[in-house]
Amino acid sequence: MTIEERASKFRSPWRAVVESLEPLWVSGLCGLALALAGLVCGRLLGLRERSLDLALYLTTGVVLLALNLAPLIPWWRGGRSGRPAGAALAVLFTTAAAALLLLLVITQRLLYLPLLALAQLGLTSLLPRPARPTWQTAVALFIPITLSWYAAASLVYWAPLDQLVRQSAYTSVLFILAVGVVGLGLATLGPRLATGRFRAVGYALNGLAVVVFAVMSTRSFGLFGYSAYYHWGVLIGPAALVRQGGWLLWDVPTTYGFLSTLVVALSPFASVWQAMYALNALLLFASAVIVFWFYRRLGSGWINTLLALVVALAVVYLLPGARPEMALGPYQWPSTAAFRFIWVFALLALLAYTYDRRPDGPVAWRVLLIGSGLWLLGSLWSPESAIYCAVTWLPAYLLMVLGAGEAPALSRRGIPLRWQRALLLAFPLLLLGVVVAGIVTYYQLRLGHRPDFTAFYEILVVVGGGYFSTPLSADGPFRILLLVLVTGLTAAVYAFSRTRAGQGRLLLVAATGALWSTGSYFALRGIPSNATSLGSMLALLLAAVLLVASREPAAWTRLVQHLALPPLVVLLVAAYSSSEMLGIQFNNDFGRPRAWYETLVRAPLGYQTEIERKIPELDANLYSFLREAGVQPQDRIVYLDSLLLGAWPTQRTVVPEATPPGQTWLPLFPWENVRPFPNQRLLVYAERFVARAQQSGWLLQHTETPYTTLPWLSSVLAQYYTPADAITSPDGKWQLIWFANQAHPQPPPPRSAARASQVLLQESFTSGSALPNGWTASGAASLDGAGLLQRRDTNEAQTPPYDAARTIDMDAGVACKLTFEYRNALTAGTQRVYVIALDERRQWLEIIPSGAGLELDSTGDWKSGNLTFVTPRDTRAIAVILRNFGLGQTWFRNVRLDASP
Repeated sequence: MTIEERASKFRSPWRAVVESLEPLWVSGLCGLALALAGLVCGRLLGLRERSLDLALYLTTGVVLLALNLAPLIPWWRGGRSGRPAGAALAVLFTTAAAALLLLLVITQRLLYLPLLALAQLGLTSLLPRPARPTWQTAVALFIPITLSWYAAASLVYWAPLDQLVRQSAYTSVLFILAVGVVGLGLATLGPRLATGRFRAVGYALNGLAVVVFAVMSTRSFGLFGYSAYYHWGVLIGPAALVRQGGWLLWDVPTTYGFLSTLVVALSPFASVWQAMYALNALLLFASAVIVFWFYRRLGSGWINTLLALVVALAVVYLLPGARPEMALGPYQWPSTAAFRFIWVFALLALLAYTYDRRPDGPVAWRVLLIGSGLWLLGSLWSPESAIYCAVTWLPAYLLMVLGAGEAPALSRRGIPLRWQRALLLAFPLLLLGVVVAGIVTYYQLRLGHRPDFTAFYEILVVVGGGYFSTPLSADGPFRILLLVLVTGLTAAVYAFSRTRAGQGRLLLVAATGALWSTGSYFALRGIPSNATSLGSMLALLLAAVLLVASREPAAWTRLVQHLALPPLVVLLVAAYSSSEMLGIQFNNDFGRPRAWYETLVRAPLGYQTEIERKIPELDANLYSFLREAGVQPQDRIVYLDSLLLGAWPTQRTVVPEATPPGQTWLPLFPWENVRPFPNQRLLVYAERFVARAQQSGWLLQHTETPYTTLPWLSSVLAQYYTPADAITSPDGKWQLIWFANQAHPQPPPPRSAARASQVLLQESFTSGSALPNGWTASGAASLDGAGLLQRRDTNEAQTPPYDAARTIDMDAGVACKLTFEYRNALTAGTQRVYVIALDERRQWLEIIPSGAGLELDSTGDWKSGNLTFVTPRDTRAIAVILRNFGLGQTWFRNVRLDASP
């Protein structure tokens, strides 16, 4: 027995515990830096709320950058912190964390946290002996794992994690399955080669996953409710202005970037709506494939495939936007998902692919060229994306070029190494300079002047100045962001500590930078739902950590694997906890799923070739007002509202320069797109647009908020336009004004002659003993002299409602008003009125209003009701339905339908 073996045999067992804790010095250093920054900024400088939040977040970034670039320091050896100092800091951090957790468990009754940690350690004891931790390691891991569960639980901001898990049998089983899938997936980490039929099975599973992603990416779920129409409008408006001849970086303001707007505007689709829908679907599909590929590289087998599939579906399609039961997601809010982060996905995928192919070799120069190209595209995409891509790519680029590993060589001879490195260092700036010079030259040739590059980044100045900002909460989802950041940073510091080379470290440096930079999206506006939009970035950093850990057997790998399990489990539980989001309904005793067909009805699958058909129509009263004022679908309209103007009922397909929302004569398209900008900049945009376009058009405004409340707009209109008489709608809600451009005046179009309304239906229901001709009834319906009586004696769900219906031939685009009188004596349920639009085959097109009918008040006396609507496109008939959907009696009388074609 050697001297070293004897010393190892007789040393204190607690020394092994301290050595297992040693990698936690990274977490301790980050915590110490944040504590000192909070003391200096909060106490000494007096920063509060948002300013303090940003200071602490920037401190985190400085620590992150310093530790990531430390290999450039000659005396650094890839994670050798100095064992005594590192172990002491780790022990100090663990002691403080233990005291904090004990306080939380006692004061907030979080006993389930240590129980989860014990259960996690207990499951590892079932692993094969080489992977089974010793008791010293288990003792050392207990506090970090408990802290990881505490931080990860913050993602479920709408309910405590333990309450969510115990909410129903479904969520309880979901949690158990999530722990099982993630636990088995992490337990089987490591590259394994599949051959023969097993490889074919793997290819088949991958292909099935790709099909699932294609179907999920092309859903039109929730399009276009109010929220979706609002958020899509801000993205669509600038692209529509570019199609009308506007110029980005000059007279078209945009809040979502330069290249992102150009891609939509210059796409071959006839409508910007279809272009945006196709682009969003493509980006969602690409991001899902990247996340799936990351997790598939962690191992092989069906467990690994299942883990990769459920994680990709969760973080790409279910989590972004808001909590799952709100059913918003990246379909209604494209800016919360791949549309914002896609180039970060691409850069990480490039580095992961390079590492997966050659984990220990030098970096090929082609990787630098391709990565710099992706960085350039991401920088032009939007100002936010420029920051994300810079923090993701440039630190890793510096490590590659300056020799954190073996430096890439352009040529083995002829060019000295120092000149090769100088050329590589200058390459991204040269590439950016060439592109910027090309943009300047193009603008100079086409417009006669250079672009206004202030328009590219000014939205960052606005947001940085506090527009729409919300302070962070230390008790919110910010904890999971810090947890995953520290996990990734620990792996980056320790990765490949035995050698100077290693592309795995480059991947981790890029991944930690990606999460920190994209996390600024949450740090600037600390709304908890913004944290769920970072789910994909959290998952990618965890995948990068696990990918490197699976190929680097060392003491730190066990720590990061255990720290990665809680956030992955919580990501899955948060995403799948709402069965309604998945279109699945379970009863309380976990019965079988029911009403699967509703999933297809409420969330249609498959690419929509005319997504603009889903655009909400104009309000019926506004539609009638615009027609009588002589407004045509192709007219130019400035609409002072947060939304774009709805589609004209008779022309739902939005073709270029035809149907609203189509054209405008000022760069207010929609008004919400320019609201964040300062008045002086809005004045500049408007004057440039007017000088180039010189067009006349309508101004449509709410009478409560006229344009005179906006001084900059009043100034532009007074200087360049001559207004005609204002026309006010009969209900007094809207006002329409024609503004003629003084340089090229155009008269307003002639007003339409008043259209006489036509009575299509008039029934009193107060005489006779049977229903009038044309009416049909289901259930007990009769005329009792007071009106149409419907008596329903049971209110059970399986009992159909009692209806009286009348079908009337009708064309599309007809403004209608249905009036009636009603009363009821219901002890349960409701009395309702429906109008159903039918096509030429008498198939349902749309239920009016809002798909659920008009619910009437409970009343013992007669009341008057009315319903105003416009028949949608392809309408050939309508069905008027009077319904008793309750327990007891309902009456209708004096039903009348007026229509003006």
